[in-house]
Amino acid sequence: SPSYPAYQSLPREMKEMGRQGREAFRAIYLASPLKFRTTLHAFAPVVPQYHINAWEKDPWAWQRHKYHRSRQRARGRFCYVGGPMGGVKSPGYPEPSLLGSRGLVEAASRAQAERLEDYEFWHQVAERAIKLRDVMDVSSLAVILDALLTANHRHTHLMKTLSRELIDDVDKLSLMEAAVVLNAYAHFSCVSAPLLTSLSQHVLRLLTNQPYTAVDSEHKYGFGAADPQTLAVLCKAFASLKHKDSAMLQAVSGALVERIEDASFAATSDILTAFADFGEPFEAPASFWAAVAAKVPGSPMRYLCPALRSFSALDVSSADLYQAVGSEILSGLQLAPTMQTDNTLPAKQAPLLGQKGRFPAFAPAAPLPRSLLASITPTPGAATSESPSADPTRLGQVGQDTLEDFGQALSSFPSGSALEMVEEEGDDLSLQDESQSIRKRRRWYNAVSRRVDNLADSDWPKVPYYAPFSAEEFYARNLRGARVAQALEGFESLERQVASISTASPSASSTSSAGADGKAETSSSRPLDQELLKAAGPVLSSAVQGLSTSQLALCAELFAPVAAGEGAATVNIIMRESVRRLSNFSVADLRRLHAAARSSGMPLDPYLERARLRRFPKALRRELRDETPATGS
Repeated sequence: SPSYPAYQSLPREMKEMGRQGREAFRAIYLASPLKFRTTLHAFAPVVPQYHINAWEKDPWAWQRHKYHRSRQRARGRFCYVGGPMGGVKSPGYPEPSLLGSRGLVEAASRAQAERLEDYEFWHQVAERAIKLRDVMDVSSLAVILDALLTANHRHTHLMKTLSRELIDDVDKLSLMEAAVVLNAYAHFSCVSAPLLTSLSQHVLRLLTNQPYTAVDSEHKYGFGAADPQTLAVLCKAFASLKHKDSAMLQAVSGALVERIEDASFAATSDILTAFADFGEPFEAPASFWAAVAAKVPGSPMRYLCPALRSFSALDVSSADLYQAVGSEILSGLQLAPTMQTDNTLPAKQAPLLGQKGRFPAFAPAAPLPRSLLASITPTPGAATSESPSADPTRLGQVGQDTLEDFGQALSSFPSGSALEMVEEEGDDLSLQDESQSIRKRRRWYNAVSRRVDNLADSDWPKVPYYAPFSAEEFYARNLRGARVAQALEGFESLERQVASISTASPSASSTSSAGADGKAETSSSRPLDQELLKAAGPVLSSAVQGLSTSQLALCAELFAPVAAGEGAATVNIIMRESVRRLSNFSVADLRRLHAAARSSGMPLDPYLERARLRRFPKALRRELRDETPATGS
């Protein structure tokens, strides 16, 4: 540090060398396209699981009781806190804590229909439902849970308390009410094994027409009462809570096959996706899959992509179904937003940051602002030394000495370069004045001031301290990438079915037509699977942050055969994202990623090679140690 006495006693040349290294790291960071860009990899809120043991004694009940009693005494006779202006502040709504069971249900239903956003109101609804649970039937409790789900108000004490009531009176629930209760527990991530077991057994009795008593209504039993959308909600909730009941799932499959004419493609896709997640076989006749194929046109991508994945997982052999789903997904990919290239200045106007080290930069270089151009521009007349790594043909070569010198790669700059920031004082400052100016100089990044740099009025690239950010945009991007990757998980089955269609009905794959200039043009039609893979490349390149580690390994395997052609950019982006999240990969995914990188025919990523030698699990390193390293140019 410049404040240390030992630093003050150093020669000026040594101080300049230290400053050169620091400014070089700052320049490299500012040249990276990842600067100041927060990346969100989730596309849905993650709620921590709350495990419920319905009959376990609550050790914190006395504290909760003490808190609520003190609140009640402070609220006074009419349940106001801080006078008449306290409590529920939404006009036209009563205090839920003063209502009875019927009035509470009516107020909650009305607030749900009007999309009321009042935390205090919904908190009082949950607290009042806890007190009135003994005098309310399970249908009313289901209405309260559905209203709280619409308001997204999570009250874990209510979920735990109601689990006992629902288990005791589960036989009074209809199929739709059971779906509402399960959907609420799945949405709030509240897991109660006794409740899930009782609900799955109740759903099985409803679908298989096993009445509890002779006086039960016949309208809530059998396949006639099983609405496909209700079955879809049930299956999604059970899959979200990871509760599998094979007997119930087989009853659901029979009900769906029986009522396929009344089912939408969205409900069918959700049910089949749940079966694929559970690994449960789905048996259906050929007429069922033909009816599903007839419902495919016009379906959105959020149902088409999981459906293709579930068809592959369930070993569905229906060529017409794959052809219909693949065509719709291809049409959706052609309309999806893709990566947009940044509008940067030409290299003659804004020189790029050269590769001075043996390892290439993790991200592609970008034009630098004018304030940093002087720090990387060699001084006129200064001697420059040629670095062996400046040759672009050697950037992909990775050797043992390269891996050993990785820590010093970015600091090996030519000794004749003037890597220092431009100062306003001039060149005639003394050594003491220069040291003071270094200490008082504004830092290269200011996290407090929301100002751009001093080049705001120029035509050079700007370096803002805060870049524009939209969470919804990042959520949509990551969800789009995850959906496309789901579709590619069923790519092998699609490829197999398309090959069977082409084998069964051979036709001419090329047609001749005359162009506008009178010349004959010959165009060969690609198979559907190849067109789908080609259209998925640009979409994945723009949304690769939303892929899981297994999906990254799968996409690397699929695009490796076309890496030498039009899939080179996609493979590079997938490899860069995989290296950035390499610590999250399992051993099987690491093995698949490494094999895909070698089979692509492209220069090996140096960071992946370094990880293979030093960061992979020891058993995997020993397995890959004797393989012949592939070299690239």
